[in-house]
Amino acid sequence: MSLDEFTTQLEYCTYCPKLCRHACPVSNATGQEAYVPQQKMEILNMLRRRAIPWTEEYVAALYACTGCKLCQQYCLHNTDVSAALIAGRRIAVEQNLVPEPLKQMPEKFRRDNLKLRKKLQSGLHADKLAEEAQVGFFPGQTTIDSAFEEIQIAMNLFENLDLAYVRVADLSMVCSGYDLWASGHHDAAKHVGTELSRSLKKFSTLVVPSAQDTYYLRDVLPALGVEHGTEILHISEFLSAHTARLRVLRKRPMAYYHDSSFLGRYLGVYDQPRQLMERCVESPREFFHSREKAECCGSGGLVPLTSPEVPQKASADRLREAALYEVDLVISACAECNNKLGSAAEGTHVEVWSLTKLLDWSLRTHN
Repeated sequence: MSLDEFTTQLEYCTYCPKLCRHACPVSNATGQEAYVPQQKMEILNMLRRRAIPWTEEYVAALYACTGCKLCQQYCLHNTDVSAALIAGRRIAVEQNLVPEPLKQMPEKFRRDNLKLRKKLQSGLHADKLAEEAQVGFFPGQTTIDSAFEEIQIAMNLFENLDLAYVRVADLSMVCSGYDLWASGHHDAAKHVGTELSRSLKKFSTLVVPSAQDTYYLRDVLPALGVEHGTEILHISEFLSAHTARLRVLRKRPMAYYHDSSFLGRYLGVYDQPRQLMERCVESPREFFHSREKAECCGSGGLVPLTSPEVPQKASADRLREAALYEVDLVISACAECNNKLGSAAEGTHVEVWSLTKLLDWSLRTHN
């Protein structure tokens, strides 16, 4: 991926009057003008033309992006800022100018994968795991590390829907490789993806709770030249085909649905999670900004590692609307969104539940 591919977009952004400045969760949270989408693209364009040197100071702007694509929704030219910045990050890696928290990403990825795989294998009964199956469940890094109980919730849900044949995928890689790609370590991402693909081929379908991982496994790996032939479905896509089997025993009175940037703007999945949620909530609510214009929680693009204050503020801003209208539940269908929104909800009267937790709760008469 070369910056020359983005010449037109970079030139358009350089001379744009910042029509999308309000849409960026990073510039809004940090208050830094250099992190407005137009400014990030202008910096990248100047780096491309060598009008400024490739230094850590300038490169920092390339990593001030969650990849949420919200700015693209307000762009008259439909410019994909996130794609251009990812290409810039690859060059930053080649020049050893990666931000400090990401410099050892390949080594960290291997260590984390080993640790999380052991946690997955030790935390589940052997009959729940499978190295090969028709349908596998891929929990992913965030779920294994920060919300392990969500794995059991998902397995209970599969069983209640007569989908007990689904097994947790016992793969050599339990982390998708998204972090490697998003940090700019594309060669490492391709190497890991090739290794991962050998395990993926043993599953006809893989069900994934993380929207980031779903997008990465479905779209990015093939773009990197790694073909695995496995059908990759987000868990809401998989479950929506079985909506008729939902024997709902109780409902929550009211809840907001939060659109994940990766699930919505990347994968176009808007209706399936809503259809499932509507079975379990008496009065489903939409945020003022929803679907294609939904605001980002700040969890993507490795921004939680480079600027941890961003997801906290972005998620808190997202929840403020629910609190204002006295709605005490927000539903998220993405593991990363659920994690960041849940952290921001601590100490408030608003709860954040995963879509699978809501479905599992609705199928039982007691907690």
